[in-house]
Amino acid sequence: MRKFLAGVAVGAVVVGVIVGLCVSKMLDEKYEHGRRMGELDGRLVAMAAIRAEFGEVPRSPRTTELFSLKTSAAVATVVDGVKTIRVAD
Repeated sequence: MRKFLAGVAVGAVVVGVIVGLCVSKMLDEKYEHGRRMGELDGRLVAMAAIRAEFGEVPRSPRTTELFSLKTSAAVATVVDGVKTIRVAD
């Protein structure tokens, strides 16, 4: 009976260690996923605010891309001699 209980105890410890490692890895992955999604949401909000305030401009070699998200980009461009930020689609 002692051998059986010792085997059960060792098995429980091994399973606990494996589960603990898996849960730790999953928590790290979920944290990183949430951080990336928050960064994307922040870029979307920033681009919407820039579009509402300054408008859009077509992409051209005279624009400098600051950051992009899918098919849109926040770009620095010169309009009427003034450097400004716009959204290019």
